[in-house]
Amino acid sequence: RIYSRLGAYYTRLGDFSQALEYGLKSLKIAEKLKNKIAIGSAHNALFIIYSSIPNYPLAKSHLLKGLALLDSTDLYRLATAYNNMADLY
Repeated sequence: RIYSRLGAYYTRLGDFSQALEYGLKSLKIAEKLKNKIAIGSAHNALFIIYSSIPNYPLAKSHLLKGLALLDSTDLYRLATAYNNMADLY
C-alpha cells in the first residue's frame, strides 16, 4: 500500500516520473500477491498518471485492464472506472 500512496502523492505534486515509478511497483506487488482489488486499483492509478502526462493509449490500456478485474457487485469501483472512462473520451 505504501507504493500506491506514494504514487498518489507524487501524482498530486505533478511529479509524474516518480508517480509512475511507484505506481508500477505497486502493480508488481499486487500481481505477486494475486490481489484482484489491489491490481485493479493499481491499474486505475496508472490510468490517472498516464492521463496526466498525457499518454492516452497507455491510460486507456490500464483503465480497461482494471475494469476487467472489477466485480460487478463493487459498485463504487465500477462507478469510478466508468467515470474515468468518460474523462478519457
